[in-house]
Amino acid sequence: PLSLDFTFFSEDDVMANYYQYNGMTCLTDCCIATFDHAVFRELYDGDRRFAKALMQISLASTSDAAQFSAIMRSESVYAKLVLLIRKLMAYDLYLPGQEIADVLACNRASITRAFAKLKDEDPELLAGYLSNKGREITLIGAPRRHRA
Repeated sequence: PLSLDFTFFSEDDVMANYYQYNGMTCLTDCCIATFDHAVFRELYDGDRRFAKALMQISLASTSDAAQFSAIMRSESVYAKLVLLIRKLMAYDLYLPGQEIADVLACNRASITRAFAKLKDEDPELLAGYLSNKGREITLIGAPRRHRA
């Protein structure tokens, strides 16, 4: 039978300290639970609040992914850049320009022009993003499609 793993936490769970759990260093003291299929099915069928919460999470996640995908396919390079920067800033992360070009499937020159436009149109957003420069992420195995 299938098993489903869930991590339960609330917004108040993020602590300034680290927590140890089974030899792992964790940022929160969240609880991790594993349900086998029968237990999960019983919870889903027997507790409307559980089922509703699960469906809301699933729908919100699917909706976010669909909206992000649609925007990435249909918008200008500038709009794609702004959306990606906002997503990165939500996690206090920075991605170098060429990696942004790779993620957005654009050439580096287009990204440079979009950054110039961002500097003119929303300098606060750009400054906030650039303040994350020390928190770079590396894309492992990402294809490099376009080079300027």
